[in-house]
Amino acid sequence: MDRSLNAAGESEPSNSNELRSRLRDGQWSQVVEVLTARLSQAEDLSSADRSEIKRVIEYIRSHGEAGRLDYPKFKLMGLPLGSGSIESAIRRVINLRMKNSGTFWRIQKAEKILTIRSSILSGRWDDDRAVVKYEMKRNRKQALPKLDESPRPKSDARQRTQKSQ
Repeated sequence: MDRSLNAAGESEPSNSNELRSRLRDGQWSQVVEVLTARLSQAEDLSSADRSEIKRVIEYIRSHGEAGRLDYPKFKLMGLPLGSGSIESAIRRVINLRMKNSGTFWRIQKAEKILTIRSSILSGRWDDDRAVVKYEMKRNRKQALPKLDESPRPKSDARQRTQKSQ
């Protein structure tokens, strides 16, 4: 395996598998340094390729600085590192309910059903329901006319029925 040495005399990863290992070890800043150095040395890249590599570098940098790439800490906390739990949740929450044969959904209705199912399956139904009730009460108060406003005029049909009685 051919490895080069960086300015500090440490060996730099030579392939993408080693860079991924560094990310899993929480060394995101080293990955950013290696990718930035390789980008500056690469002369035969198209502008689209350069732009994509810069986007990846910025993605790793911003998520690393925000603390979202501290995989060793997440592992110690017992948090899942892979996508298996997300894929399982998608199967349980979405596919089993939404993808029945002959079933079609409007986007707004589908979003509401998914929100409710997610709330129930995550064990947050009571908390979420309390928030929804509060918001509904607040929205109703905003929708009510102010006390000093005059009532809406009755329609012609209603006025005629009242006169005839």
